[in-house]
Amino acid sequence: MPAYFSVVFQFRRKELYPGFVSDFYRDLGQAGFAFQSGCYEAENMSFEELVRYNQARLDDNFELGYEEDGGNDYKQVYFSHSEYEEVRGFWMNFRGIREIRFCLLIPEWEMMECETMECETLWYFKMKKLAPVQRMAVLMWSRGSAAAIQTELELDDGAVRMSALQGGAEPSVRPFAVIPAACGGHAYVNQYTVRNLEANGLLLTDEMMTEGNGSL
Repeated sequence: MPAYFSVVFQFRRKELYPGFVSDFYRDLGQAGFAFQSGCYEAENMSFEELVRYNQARLDDNFELGYEEDGGNDYKQVYFSHSEYEEVRGFWMNFRGIREIRFCLLIPEWEMMECETMECETLWYFKMKKLAPVQRMAVLMWSRGSAAAIQTELELDDGAVRMSALQGGAEPSVRPFAVIPAACGGHAYVNQYTVRNLEANGLLLTDEMMTEGNGSL
């Protein structure tokens, strides 16, 4: 199985409502990542069946236990985009911190390339591959329901939970993140290229990880 680049959408539990899952999938479609099919054991489920299943799991505040069969978890979905061979997504619920996440995965080999300079191998995100994902994240933020959007690579420590982010913790910016404008006063923001967004958001980009500046 390849390593994956992930876009992690974070939502506060209180933002959940009937139709939440359907609206999210449809918004992704309008942002260029259209529903394709269910994954694995859910490959024959229709869009409506997947929506009902995952919405019911979220409504029930379901969180998969460590010793529980994975077949009981939220159903994963494939999405289509002309730039990528595989895009997959799944829901996660964290009861203890009252946070819901949706993780959108693309194989790292589709997103990144490397070049050798003076006997050093530098990895970077290809702009042709990164740009559609970043545009999608900005559009999804403008919808107003996400509390933060972070990105990560397979071996990273993972997205920072919302309570820590609000307390000043640095988000995972691999190579971008969208955070509330209220977090703009934290010192870590100065490390990144910053763009103001609608709906009181900030787009942070680590330019050193993008094409022409690779240092990963």
